[in-house]
Amino acid sequence: MVYGVKMEVLGLLLYCLPTIFALMRGSRHVGMIALVNILLGWTVVMWFVALFWAFAGQSETKHAEKAVTREVRKQGRLIDTLGRRH
Repeated sequence: MVYGVKMEVLGLLLYCLPTIFALMRGSRHVGMIALVNILLGWTVVMWFVALFWAFAGQSETKHAEKAVTREVRKQGRLIDTLGRRH
């Protein structure tokens, strides 16, 4: 009985692995990955598509880091420009 429950939980975790990875990476497309995973993951091909998608592209963290870096560079150029005028 307990063994069966453990296997069901393990199977559910394995089935939801693409969604779990997308959540852990902070993927920008977590909702769509979860939708594909839950609704079409049983086809195995779409499970692998969702798994690949979970690792592909930038995560929200990486996207935010690039935006901050870009903004810091802009501010640095602005400060340099203002410093030269005085």
